[in-house]
Amino acid sequence: MLFTVLDFDVSEANVDLISGILFTWDVQGIEEGNPVSGSVHLRATFTSSSFSASWIQELEALGATNLKQEEVDSQDVRFKPKPFDPIELYNGTFIIPPSDMETSVPIPPGKHITIRPGAAFGTGRHESTQLASKAISKIKGASLLDVGSGSGVLAIVASLCAYSKIVAVEIDEMSRVNAEENFELNGVKIPLYDNISKVNDQFDVVVANIITPVHLELKDELIKGLKPNGHLILSGIVIGEKEIIEQAFKQLTLVEMNQKNEWISFIFLKS
Repeated sequence: MLFTVLDFDVSEANVDLISGILFTWDVQGIEEGNPVSGSVHLRATFTSSSFSASWIQELEALGATNLKQEEVDSQDVRFKPKPFDPIELYNGTFIIPPSDMETSVPIPPGKHITIRPGAAFGTGRHESTQLASKAISKIKGASLLDVGSGSGVLAIVASLCAYSKIVAVEIDEMSRVNAEENFELNGVKIPLYDNISKVNDQFDVVVANIITPVHLELKDELIKGLKPNGHLILSGIVIGEKEIIEQAFKQLTLVEMNQKNEWISFIFLKS
């Protein structure tokens, strides 16, 4: 399989915004360098079949500089985890790197989730992950389905919140490998499927931190996966897509909407 790799620099202030946009473009992985004089180097990998040349102009319009593009074969794609400092995900719960990765600050006290950065989305820095994590901790049902699990961080959050049954779904093979490693690092055993169609049970909570077009594509499966009186958590949505989601899921009861910067999340109830 061929991959298209983009290397470019962005301002530190725009890292979260541009990373979020890259995931709406179905990026397979993002490597982030350490900030230098207010600039951060990003390396984004896409499957060549899904890559659009117009994205280069869009990135440049958003302030990306020193942009370079190359085509590589799958055997040459190697995600090299970058060190990162602990990140507070929600309410005193921190994402920390594995013990073999350095941090520039001490590990803070509190609850810890160990994540090895890789090809998957979810080291906890992005607002959508933080919003979804807070919603999971607030509802605290008995069972949870994590759709679009990425690094597995939300499934691990559910384990910290004492959900007794957790199942995860992730269609991307590299992300599943990353999630399995993170499950092991956190001492949890969570079934991980490559397609939501393989999950036949219903759950108290279904969480999906994915882009809006995929929310819409999977709407029926997400609702089907809920038990009566179950809660659906949707994240990965920008504020401009608010009405699209509200209209698409109007058969459910909107419990609350939360916002962090330009990102929003929803909690719906299946009556």
